[in-house]
Amino acid sequence: MMNKWKILGCNNVLQEGGTIVKRTYPEEELHEADDTYDVLIINMLSGTRQKIIYAVLCTVDVSEYRDEMYEISGGEKLPEYFAADIIDYYGIADFRPRAYRTDSPTEYEDFIVSENELEEWITELGAVKSDNPQMHEWNHFDSAITQMAM
Repeated sequence: MMNKWKILGCNNVLQEGGTIVKRTYPEEELHEADDTYDVLIINMLSGTRQKIIYAVLCTVDVSEYRDEMYEISGGEKLPEYFAADIIDYYGIADFRPRAYRTDSPTEYEDFIVSENELEEWITELGAVKSDNPQMHEWNHFDSAITQMAM
């Protein structure tokens, strides 16, 4: 079974930013209680002269925070949304943050990427077709709203 990334919110994350989430391990490799998710957060910051793109990839085990779901998320949520809420609530430091250029970022600048670097990183993560990322043809991307409707 394919391990799909899910877009949380806006479908145009390459232009407007947003959050994409997937299980860290494909379903066939999951253990019974494995609720670990990769969360890629993309923020578009408007500078005076150019768009600044901040991108960070984190990993979170949502099972460790189930008792805090109402405090963190305000209610019951799908695991993908809860994973993003956990990182938003606690910050990125405790969730093995990785940047495009390094798996051990130490400076804010490590998380800044160009549009081309962002497209390349998303392609490397398996979220878009590698033959033409400019077309934004999502290979393993599904909108979370579409997933919920199924």
